[in-house]
Amino acid sequence: MRAAHNAAGFDETQPGRAQNPFVSKGASGGGASSASAVAMVQVSTAAAVVAVAFAAACACLAASTFFFARGRYEDVDVSHAVAFDQSPPPARPPERPAKPRLTLFVGVLSCATGWHRRARIRRTWLTGAVAAPRVEARFFIGGAGGDVHPALAAEMQEHHDVVVLDVSDKYSALVDKTTGMFAWATSAFDPMFVLKVDDDTYINVGAVRAVVRGLPEHMAYWGKMQTGPVLRGSHRNAENNVPKGMETFPPYASGAGYILSGDLARHAGMRRAWTVRMTNEDAYVGVVLLPLKVHRVNSNHIYVDGIRACTRTEDVHVVHYVDATKTDAALGCMDEMHARVVGGAPTVCRSWRCPAKCDYNESKGWRACPKSAIPAAWALVSSKAVCEGNDEGVKRFAHQSDVLDATCCRKLCDETCGCSAVDFFTVSSWCNLYRKSCAKPTTTKDGGSSWRRHALDATVVSA
Repeated sequence: MRAAHNAAGFDETQPGRAQNPFVSKGASGGGASSASAVAMVQVSTAAAVVAVAFAAACACLAASTFFFARGRYEDVDVSHAVAFDQSPPPARPPERPAKPRLTLFVGVLSCATGWHRRARIRRTWLTGAVAAPRVEARFFIGGAGGDVHPALAAEMQEHHDVVVLDVSDKYSALVDKTTGMFAWATSAFDPMFVLKVDDDTYINVGAVRAVVRGLPEHMAYWGKMQTGPVLRGSHRNAENNVPKGMETFPPYASGAGYILSGDLARHAGMRRAWTVRMTNEDAYVGVVLLPLKVHRVNSNHIYVDGIRACTRTEDVHVVHYVDATKTDAALGCMDEMHARVVGGAPTVCRSWRCPAKCDYNESKGWRACPKSAIPAAWALVSSKAVCEGNDEGVKRFAHQSDVLDATCCRKLCDETCGCSAVDFFTVSSWCNLYRKSCAKPTTTKDGGSSWRRHALDATVVSA
């Protein structure tokens, strides 16, 4: 007993220590008997307290039983009183299904009119990508306002690989499209890595899968690392909203193709009110990742401007500007490049030229006409002017970028129902489609020429 009191700080023998309140200050020789008496009082008091508590519990139990029987007590658990309430218990909220775990998600930035590029990717490297285990790929298009062209809607229904984001489809909105892609990818799936590319890019799927197997699973940033001055002015890549004090971008991976680990992809997909409005999506990603302890991995196997010379196939991971139509750009058709890569050819070379075949019908960008409806002759309206400018109220109903030449432009019109005239621009590789031709084109630019079908009073050109 004394040891217990001492441990509690009650020491009635040592001066300066707290005195036991149950010991009389005047007691000298009856300490033990006094302690025993106190203990008996404590036990009696505790017993009385327990008895009172027990009686109260019994009273509460009787009262609760009375209220259960009458169905009026609602503040206690009545799950055991099934005899009085046969209604089923409330349903548990459904558990959120686990997101599919991926090794790699490939996000391809595209545009609404880039259907022929998407078709080219589907018949080449995309087939191998989606056939690989735990790999998914999607095309991302801007569709602010919710209006989707019927042709695009049909393409989405047929292939199930196009995502329309609530952002602008313009080049100036690439940052919004990129962050939207990262946000969608990490909300629909649980990817270990996310690869961002454009729709004019070839991917050596086997080589890229080998790359991700060697990357750290967290905080990984893979690509062709670079930096450069902040451009200002009227250039399409100008960053006029970036503060004047920032004259050089922090290190970032070229937008030709780069990989983020899943955690960085989620970070890049967040909307940030504090970030200035930027134009270059690749530089933007470098800016938002700058405060983090990112593991940057530089790659020399990403060809930003295409392949400049013969390159070993195993060293080709990502090639940008494939199927370019300008003679000063990197050349190499995606179909031929894919055939060489999957066929085990030792090299990939720049010397290829895209063939003059224009299989736009395969991609079904617009509803194709039956072959019997395709005319056999075209007439040149003007070799120097285009109907994009005219005084007759004639307007194009569709257009297409990256068209190889005037022959492909006319063939595109042949395979598009309702088309009877075109403009083709040699410099920009742009093709305008018209339901009827103008008589007197007035605009001269970019080496443009205008054509119409079945004109007997003009030079007839074989289709």
